[in-house]
Amino acid sequence: MHPIRLVRMAIVGMLFALMSACVPVFWMEDAQTLGPGRWKISATASMQQVELEGKSSLKDLKGLLILSPEENFNWDIHIAYGLTDRFDLGVVSSYYTAGLTGKFRLIQLPEGHAFALGGRVLGGHIVYDPFPESKWHSYLPLLGSSFPLLSWQTYAFYTHCFRGGRVTLQPGWSYFYIGRDNDYLNFGTATLGIHVSVPLHQHITLHIGYHGSKSLYVYNRALDIKTSSLRSSLSYSF
Repeated sequence: MHPIRLVRMAIVGMLFALMSACVPVFWMEDAQTLGPGRWKISATASMQQVELEGKSSLKDLKGLLILSPEENFNWDIHIAYGLTDRFDLGVVSSYYTAGLTGKFRLIQLPEGHAFALGGRVLGGHIVYDPFPESKWHSYLPLLGSSFPLLSWQTYAFYTHCFRGGRVTLQPGWSYFYIGRDNDYLNFGTATLGIHVSVPLHQHITLHIGYHGSKSLYVYNRALDIKTSSLRSSLSYSF
Protein backbone atom coordinates (compact mmCIF):
# COMPACT_ATOMS: atom_id res chain seq x y z
CA MET A 1 0.00 0.00 0.00
CA HIS A 2 1.25 3.49 -0.86
CA PRO A 3 2.74 5.40 2.16
CA ILE A 4 0.44 8.41 1.61
CA ARG A 5 -2.62 6.15 1.70
CA LEU A 6 -1.37 4.59 4.93
CA VAL A 7 -0.96 8.04 6.47
CA ARG A 8 -4.51 8.98 5.47
CA MET A 9 -5.86 5.79 7.07
CA ALA A 10 -3.86 6.44 10.24
CA ILE A 11 -5.17 10.00 10.52
CA VAL A 12 -8.78 8.80 10.17
CA GLY A 13 -8.16 6.25 12.92
CA MET A 14 -6.60 8.88 15.17
CA LEU A 15 -9.61 11.14 14.59
CA PHE A 16 -12.06 8.54 15.91
CA ALA A 17 -9.76 7.63 18.82
CA LEU A 18 -9.15 11.19 19.91
CA MET A 19 -12.81 12.13 19.65
CA SER A 20 -13.43 9.61 22.45
CA ALA A 21 -10.74 11.00 24.77
CA CYS A 22 -11.72 13.05 27.81
CA VAL A 23 -9.56 16.10 27.15
CA PRO A 24 -9.77 19.86 26.47
CA VAL A 25 -8.66 21.47 23.22
CA PHE A 26 -5.33 23.10 22.34
CA TRP A 27 -4.13 24.91 19.21
CA MET A 28 -0.63 25.28 17.74
CA GLU A 29 -0.30 27.12 14.41
CA ASP A 30 2.10 29.19 12.31
CA ALA A 31 1.76 32.17 9.96
CA GLN A 32 1.74 30.20 6.70
CA THR A 33 -1.60 29.61 4.99
CA LEU A 34 -2.52 26.57 2.93
CA GLY A 35 -3.59 28.17 -0.34
CA PRO A 36 -6.95 27.79 -2.11
CA GLY A 37 -8.34 24.26 -2.22
CA ARG A 38 -5.75 22.69 0.09
CA TRP A 39 -6.41 20.79 3.36
CA LYS A 40 -4.49 20.19 6.57
CA ILE A 41 -5.22 17.73 9.38
CA SER A 42 -3.34 18.14 12.68
CA ALA A 43 -3.26 15.94 15.78
CA THR A 44 -1.80 17.65 18.87
CA ALA A 45 -0.71 16.24 22.23
CA SER A 46 0.05 18.46 25.23
CA MET A 47 1.32 17.94 28.77
CA GLN A 48 -0.11 20.82 30.83
CA GLN A 49 0.61 22.14 34.32
CA VAL A 50 -1.98 24.43 35.99
CA GLU A 51 -1.36 26.60 39.06
CA LEU A 52 -4.17 28.20 41.08
CA GLU A 53 -3.73 30.87 43.74
CA GLY A 54 -6.31 32.80 45.73
CA LYS A 55 -10.00 32.28 46.35
CA SER A 56 -11.52 29.29 44.57
CA SER A 57 -14.92 29.07 42.94
CA LEU A 58 -17.07 26.59 41.06
CA LYS A 59 -17.29 24.16 43.98
CA ASP A 60 -13.72 25.05 45.01
CA LEU A 61 -12.46 23.97 41.55
CA LYS A 62 -11.37 20.65 43.07
CA GLY A 63 -12.75 18.53 40.28
CA LEU A 64 -12.84 20.88 37.31
CA LEU A 65 -10.73 19.20 34.61
CA ILE A 66 -9.75 22.31 32.68
CA LEU A 67 -8.42 23.96 35.87
CA SER A 68 -7.16 20.91 37.74
CA PRO A 69 -3.90 21.89 39.52
CA GLU A 70 -1.93 18.91 38.31
CA GLU A 71 -0.27 17.63 35.17
CA ASN A 72 -2.77 16.70 32.46
CA PHE A 73 -2.19 14.95 29.16
CA ASN A 74 -4.37 16.50 26.45
CA TRP A 75 -5.22 15.83 22.82
CA ASP A 76 -7.12 17.50 19.98
CA ILE A 77 -7.79 17.28 16.24
CA HIS A 78 -7.77 20.31 13.91
CA ILE A 79 -8.90 20.26 10.26
CA ALA A 80 -8.29 23.37 8.12
CA TYR A 81 -9.15 24.33 4.53
CA GLY A 82 -7.62 27.09 2.40
CA LEU A 83 -10.44 29.32 1.16
CA THR A 84 -8.08 31.83 -0.48
CA ASP A 85 -4.37 32.38 -0.78
CA ARG A 86 -4.45 34.31 2.51
CA PHE A 87 -7.33 32.84 4.53
CA ASP A 88 -7.78 29.41 6.16
CA LEU A 89 -10.97 28.22 7.86
CA GLY A 90 -11.06 25.20 10.13
CA VAL A 91 -12.77 23.11 12.80
CA VAL A 92 -11.22 21.82 16.00
CA SER A 93 -12.58 19.15 18.33
CA SER A 94 -11.99 17.03 21.40
CA TYR A 95 -14.40 14.99 23.51
CA TYR A 96 -15.61 17.97 25.56
CA THR A 97 -15.30 20.91 23.16
CA ALA A 98 -15.60 21.84 19.49
CA GLY A 99 -15.31 25.06 17.55
CA LEU A 100 -14.29 27.07 14.51
CA THR A 101 -10.87 28.51 13.67
CA GLY A 102 -9.73 31.16 11.22
CA LYS A 103 -6.36 32.53 10.14
CA PHE A 104 -5.54 35.47 7.83
CA ARG A 105 -2.00 35.97 6.52
CA LEU A 106 -1.02 39.64 6.40
CA ILE A 107 2.62 39.49 5.25
CA GLN A 108 4.87 36.90 3.65
CA LEU A 109 8.30 38.15 2.55
CA PRO A 110 10.71 36.29 0.25
CA GLU A 111 13.35 36.44 3.01
CA GLY A 112 11.33 33.85 4.93
CA HIS A 113 9.29 36.06 7.27
CA ALA A 114 5.50 35.77 7.62
CA PHE A 115 2.91 37.40 9.87
CA ALA A 116 -0.74 36.41 10.38
CA LEU A 117 -3.70 36.99 12.68
CA GLY A 118 -6.06 34.24 13.78
CA GLY A 119 -8.63 33.17 16.28
CA ARG A 120 -11.07 30.50 17.33
CA VAL A 121 -14.42 30.15 19.08
CA LEU A 122 -15.03 27.07 21.25
CA GLY A 123 -18.10 25.71 22.96
CA GLY A 124 -18.98 22.57 24.85
CA HIS A 125 -18.86 21.27 28.39
CA ILE A 126 -16.35 20.04 30.94
CA VAL A 127 -16.88 17.42 33.59
CA TYR A 128 -16.80 18.17 37.31
CA ASP A 129 -15.60 15.30 39.51
CA PRO A 130 -17.12 15.54 43.02
CA PHE A 131 -14.57 13.09 44.44
CA PRO A 132 -11.19 14.00 42.86
CA GLU A 133 -9.15 12.26 45.56
CA SER A 134 -11.22 9.09 45.90
CA LYS A 135 -10.73 5.66 44.39
CA TRP A 136 -13.80 6.35 42.19
CA HIS A 137 -11.95 9.12 40.34
CA SER A 138 -11.71 7.02 37.17
CA TYR A 139 -15.52 6.90 37.00
CA LEU A 140 -15.97 10.67 37.04
CA PRO A 141 -18.02 10.80 33.81
CA LEU A 142 -20.63 8.65 35.60
CA LEU A 143 -20.44 10.26 39.04
CA GLY A 144 -19.86 13.89 38.14
CA SER A 145 -21.80 16.68 36.51
CA SER A 146 -20.78 19.04 33.72
CA PHE A 147 -20.44 22.79 33.27
CA PRO A 148 -21.06 24.60 29.97
CA LEU A 149 -17.93 26.16 28.44
CA LEU A 150 -17.59 29.10 26.04
CA SER A 151 -14.26 30.51 24.89
CA TRP A 152 -12.99 32.85 22.20
CA GLN A 153 -9.32 33.48 21.52
CA THR A 154 -7.23 35.74 19.28
CA TYR A 155 -3.62 35.19 18.24
CA ALA A 156 -0.81 36.81 16.30
CA PHE A 157 1.62 34.53 14.46
CA TYR A 158 5.16 35.47 13.43
CA THR A 159 7.04 32.75 11.54
CA HIS A 160 10.65 32.76 10.35
CA CYS A 161 11.79 30.08 7.93
CA PHE A 162 15.29 28.66 8.17
CA ARG A 163 17.08 25.82 6.46
CA GLY A 164 15.30 22.62 7.36
CA GLY A 165 12.33 24.14 9.19
CA ARG A 166 10.71 27.22 10.69
CA VAL A 167 10.15 28.79 14.11
CA THR A 168 6.93 30.56 15.19
CA LEU A 169 6.21 33.02 17.99
CA GLN A 170 2.53 33.11 18.99
CA PRO A 171 1.21 35.72 21.49
CA GLY A 172 -2.51 35.92 22.17
CA TRP A 173 -5.48 36.60 24.41
CA SER A 174 -8.03 34.01 25.56
CA TYR A 175 -11.40 34.50 27.25
CA PHE A 176 -13.33 31.76 29.09
CA TYR A 177 -16.81 31.52 30.54
CA ILE A 178 -17.44 28.34 32.55
CA GLY A 179 -20.55 27.51 34.57
CA ARG A 180 -24.24 28.22 34.81
CA ASP A 181 -26.67 30.28 36.90
CA ASN A 182 -24.85 31.73 39.92
CA ASP A 183 -22.01 29.20 39.85
CA TYR A 184 -19.68 30.36 37.10
CA LEU A 185 -16.14 31.51 36.35
CA ASN A 186 -15.42 34.35 33.91
CA PHE A 187 -11.78 35.13 33.11
CA GLY A 188 -9.27 36.22 30.46
CA THR A 189 -5.64 35.19 30.05
CA ALA A 190 -2.61 36.48 28.16
CA THR A 191 -0.85 33.68 26.28
CA LEU A 192 2.53 33.19 24.65
CA GLY A 193 3.74 30.22 22.66
CA ILE A 194 6.81 29.29 20.62
CA HIS A 195 7.32 26.21 18.49
CA VAL A 196 9.58 24.73 15.84
CA SER A 197 8.24 23.00 12.72
CA VAL A 198 10.32 20.38 10.90
CA PRO A 199 9.15 18.69 7.64
CA LEU A 200 9.32 14.89 7.83
CA HIS A 201 7.85 14.29 4.38
CA GLN A 202 6.45 16.25 1.46
CA HIS A 203 3.06 16.23 3.21
CA ILE A 204 3.92 15.62 6.89
CA THR A 205 5.32 18.14 9.41
CA LEU A 206 6.33 17.72 13.05
CA HIS A 207 5.73 20.65 15.44
CA ILE A 208 7.25 20.88 18.94
CA GLY A 209 6.80 23.84 21.28
CA TYR A 210 6.03 25.44 24.62
CA HIS A 211 2.97 27.48 25.63
CA GLY A 212 2.23 29.49 28.76
CA SER A 213 -0.59 31.71 29.99
CA LYS A 214 -1.49 33.94 32.95
CA SER A 215 -4.89 35.30 33.95
CA LEU A 216 -5.10 39.08 33.70
CA TYR A 217 -8.82 39.36 34.32
CA VAL A 218 -11.03 37.26 36.62
CA TYR A 219 -14.54 38.65 37.13
CA ASN A 220 -15.45 39.08 40.80
CA ARG A 221 -12.88 36.49 41.97
CA ALA A 222 -9.60 36.81 43.86
CA LEU A 223 -8.06 34.08 41.75
CA ASP A 224 -4.79 33.80 39.81
CA ILE A 225 -4.50 31.15 37.09
CA LYS A 226 -1.23 30.17 35.40
CA THR A 227 -0.64 27.42 32.87
CA SER A 228 2.39 26.00 31.11
CA SER A 229 2.46 23.19 28.57
CA LEU A 230 4.79 21.27 26.31
CA ARG A 231 3.24 20.44 22.96
CA SER A 232 3.86 18.22 19.98
CA SER A 233 1.83 17.95 16.82
CA LEU A 234 1.81 16.06 13.54
CA SER A 235 0.15 17.71 10.56
CA TYR A 236 -0.67 16.27 7.14
CA SER A 237 -1.41 18.67 4.29
CA PHE A 238 -2.70 17.85 0.82
